[in-house]
Amino acid sequence: MRHLYSFLFSLLLTTLGLAVHAQFTTVGTATSSSPGIPNATCFRLTNSLIDQAGAVWSNTPIDLSQNFTLTTKLYFGAVDAGADGLAFVLRDPNAGAVALGTGGGGLGYWGIAPSFVVEFDTWQNNGGCFSTGDPAGDHIGFQRDGNPFHTQGPPPCNFPSGALQAPTEFASNIEDGQWHDATFSWNASTHTFTVSIFGQTYSFTGDIVNTIFGGTSSVLWGFTAATGAGSGVGNEHGVCITTTPPECGQLRTVTQGGWGAEPHGNNPGTYLHAHFATVFPSGLTVGTTPNFNVHLTSAQAITNLLPTGGTPKALTQSYTDPATLKNVLVGQLVALTLNVQFDAADPNFAPSGVTLGDMLIASGPFEGMTVNAFLALANQVLGGTNTTYTAAQVNETADAINNSSDGGNGNSGFLECPNANNGLTQRLSPRSLQLAEAQNFRVWPNPARGQFAFQLTDTQSGSAQVLITNANGTVVQSRTVSNTTGQTVKFDLGKQAAGMYLIRVITNKGVQTQKLLIQK
Repeated sequence: MRHLYSFLFSLLLTTLGLAVHAQFTTVGTATSSSPGIPNATCFRLTNSLIDQAGAVWSNTPIDLSQNFTLTTKLYFGAVDAGADGLAFVLRDPNAGAVALGTGGGGLGYWGIAPSFVVEFDTWQNNGGCFSTGDPAGDHIGFQRDGNPFHTQGPPPCNFPSGALQAPTEFASNIEDGQWHDATFSWNASTHTFTVSIFGQTYSFTGDIVNTIFGGTSSVLWGFTAATGAGSGVGNEHGVCITTTPPECGQLRTVTQGGWGAEPHGNNPGTYLHAHFATVFPSGLTVGTTPNFNVHLTSAQAITNLLPTGGTPKALTQSYTDPATLKNVLVGQLVALTLNVQFDAADPNFAPSGVTLGDMLIASGPFEGMTVNAFLALANQVLGGTNTTYTAAQVNETADAINNSSDGGNGNSGFLECPNANNGLTQRLSPRSLQLAEAQNFRVWPNPARGQFAFQLTDTQSGSAQVLITNANGTVVQSRTVSNTTGQTVKFDLGKQAAGMYLIRVITNKGVQTQKLLIQK
């Protein structure tokens, strides 16, 4: 690391050099690049010149209450005598607008606070006030709050240390003109952050959500890099992002007590009465048909019934619009059905990047199932057609889901974002895969960059009318799709703006919906 050069220079870059690329935002000298790495989104953070500083940030926060993995390729330049290095940074999106810190030995992150930093430092800084305690060789360090000092700086400046632990030297020079695989992963249960690079793993364990971010689990992630003037030679720095952390965003659930409240102001009862008839034109049913079920024909019927109490148990008869029912499982499944269907039908119900129904259950007897798959199974248990699980097990899980993001606040950790790297099906058991097939169509990829494929999976559904609406409810495309097995139909939203869209599929079996995220 070199002399910590020109704080004002970096502030100027922060003010003037910001560009938005839909999924990512670049700052300072950072630009999109095309180094020939397939299936990757790449950025050049600095050129091989002095006095460069750049950063790239994901526009979607990640949730540190969930595990995540990010795979990348990193480029540290080709000049051993060059400077300075790059860093992976997590920062609080609500803590000011600083997206690029001090250049030079600050590696573009000095001053970004609060923050958690993994630095890849290629220049030893040992001059005066700015002696940061660097090892002699290229090294990795875990830092906090935008502070690059590994030890307290010397007088008269006496800069405090920002080290979370002592830095570790790499076995050899990393400025070798090569792209290197680097994986960044976070285990929310053990509070362990792990970096895998050069065939080695480096980790830090600590409760960064509370000790660094003050209890805030939603953070932005990105990369910074800088060159300086002290070495006289700057290195090019680059990053290619091959897979991103799952970007689920903030979900919203409502308990059965919330849905059962009389309409008042903007409470859930008001939302229920305003939207029920549109989303449930034939009413809402829990349980199984033709066995035993509870059918609710209107929003008022739900207001009259919820919340239910009593012992969870399978039904022994069917009901229509009961005003009271001593079976808590009925109320939990009514609430869960409302949460899943409103979230699927209304892009504005929650700002999440995936539907509630696609989230994975993280623990318990239904671990690995999607919420959609669990709900299908839960209705079988309530209706008396499935005795593999007890009503108590189903009730406990439904209650946990309904409370997981109550009112759109936080995440209890009971639900897990689908793993963007391994794919949803690797987490599902054969039983939950079978239940997931209840959805009559497939859409992929999701998120998409404009073009995506659509396929009906149920030939008994007849032809389908496919409507695609934007977040304002405007239909941007519509098409009739035949029920030919395996037929794939291509859609193109390339001329539409980036954002969340709703795919509504109407067949002779009813209406199904799914959210689609378009990224540019």
